[in-house]
Amino acid sequence: MTWTNKEVCIIMTWTNKEVCIIMTWTNKEVCIIMTWTNKEVCIIMTWTNKEVCIIMTWTNKEVCIIMTWINKEVCIIMTWTNKEVCIIMTWTNKEDVNIIMMWTNKEVYFIFVTHIIQHSLYPDTHYSI
Repeated sequence: MTWTNKEVCIIMTWTNKEVCIIMTWTNKEVCIIMTWTNKEVCIIMTWTNKEVCIIMTWTNKEVCIIMTWINKEVCIIMTWTNKEVCIIMTWTNKEDVNIIMMWTNKEVYFIFVTHIIQHSLYPDTHYSI
């Protein structure tokens, strides 16, 4: 374990044959990276305060989850996969509202796309779906 007061940085590493943990915390950018791995599981979590971005990945043989959240553009991407199911969801709210959701398995394929545009500066408001 290493701790420095100037930058307030903590690095902790613990390893054995199947487990490795690395945790880093810095106060300037407020960033946390935690990795935990064994034979079947890997977890990576990153959190940064400047852009407010969270990335969490959890994988084993059949399941993978990736979640990203960014506060500037308010974008969410969530992916969950196993042998038969895949889900991708994206949501952005910068000026437009765009939602894309995909769900697939062996027999079903589904795409849902919604795109809403609003011009508040003009008297006519346009919506396109």
